[in-house]
Amino acid sequence: MILITGGTGFLGSNILFSLAKEKKIISLYRSQSKVNLVKKFFKRKSTKGENFFNNIIWKKCDILNFSELDEVFSQVNYVIHCAGLVSFSSSDKKKLNEINIIGTSNIVNLSIKHKIKKMIFVSSIAALTNDNPNKYSINENDKELNSYYGFTKKVAELEIWRASQEGININIVSPGVILGDGVFNKLYKSIDKYIRKKILFYTDGILSIVKIEDVVNSIIELLNSNIKNQKIILVSKNIKFLDFLYFLTKKNNYKQYYLKIPKYIFIILIALEKIFSVLLLRKSRLSSNLLNSLFNDYEIKGTDISKKLKLKYSKIF
Repeated sequence: MILITGGTGFLGSNILFSLAKEKKIISLYRSQSKVNLVKKFFKRKSTKGENFFNNIIWKKCDILNFSELDEVFSQVNYVIHCAGLVSFSSSDKKKLNEINIIGTSNIVNLSIKHKIKKMIFVSSIAALTNDNPNKYSINENDKELNSYYGFTKKVAELEIWRASQEGININIVSPGVILGDGVFNKLYKSIDKYIRKKILFYTDGILSIVKIEDVVNSIIELLNSNIKNQKIILVSKNIKFLDFLYFLTKKNNYKQYYLKIPKYIFIILIALEKIFSVLLLRKSRLSSNLLNSLFNDYEIKGTDISKKLKLKYSKIF
């Protein structure tokens, strides 16, 4: 049977929908309210959505709880590991370490213990480096990584490669920013809230994007095929932030004014925000990690989907 971690999330809920059409699958959850959101998403997506939803065997389990996870793995042959935390806040380092690194390590150790047939790991383009096959360690100051989030996902990738060395068939997918319908997380809700404002600030940065359908199809293809021990980058288009805002606002018929924010202004805002966060004892929302992401100006090629999987990207706009 297939186990999905992160099944109540944006990508995970779409993978569940695709797989549950045909077979029984296991998905982990921590909150019943999130399971209910997945059910609503299924019913919104198809008239048979509730029937598909009933093919999911829900297991209440935290990936940080090794013993609970061990019980679930006794029924599992394949794993799609989607669970992860996305954050560019410096105050979330502990959570990023726990979920992205320790959680993945638990998944890997149990995959080895139970001799899983194949594991697919969802990483991120934030973890992309000039991969050196002899480089088995990395630190958070690596100049090729522009965020602590990217660092934790890269360490998680090293854990996945460890599983391959122990005889587990693995594949890694590294998608860009995923667009589409699903159970939306805080990041997507924040974007939706932001684009409703009258004045939208933007940077000179470039965004690498991909449709949710392409990510799901690639993962399922990797799961069912003989392809193993591969890393697939999933990016269908590189677009400037301003053009992306145009697309979102036009799609929703919003009318806004756009104002470019220079990098030095953002640096000043980060410094001021840090001071206020200390004085007011609140979580800092701006960080150098976010700065690096917003002003990233390099394009990422996602040709692996056609070269390795023989699939084609869907048209975004």
